[in-house]
Amino acid sequence: MYEADIFIMEQTAWANEERARRQTKQMRFGEEIASVYVASAEDMILQKLAWYGLGGGVSDRQWSDVQGMLGAPGSDSGLSVFRPVGRRTYLDRYLAASLRGRRDRSKVI
Repeated sequence: MYEADIFIMEQTAWANEERARRQTKQMRFGEEIASVYVASAEDMILQKLAWYGLGGGVSDRQWSDVQGMLGAPGSDSGLSVFRPVGRRTYLDRYLAASLRGRRDRSKVI
C-alpha cells in the first residue's frame, strides 16, 4: 500500500526550486507501471513544516512525519536546501526547532 501527500504547486520562487529538484520515479500500481514526480526529501520536510505552521503548530501528525523524515536516509544532505528556503519563508523557526527535535508551538500566519 502507498500513502502520498499531494501538494498543488504555487507560482512562487520556492515552488520553482522544488520543481527543479523533483525526481521521476517508476511506481507499480497492480499490473501497471507509471512514472510519477516525487519531491526531494528536503522539500517534503519543508512542506510538512509549512502545513504544521499553517495549522498553528499543533499537529502531532505533521511533527512526527517531519521527525521521521529527518532521520531517513538521504535527508541529511538537505541543509543546503533547508536554510535558504527557511530564511525566505516563515519556516526558519520551525526548521530550527525540528532540527533540534523540539516543538515551536507559536502560530505563524
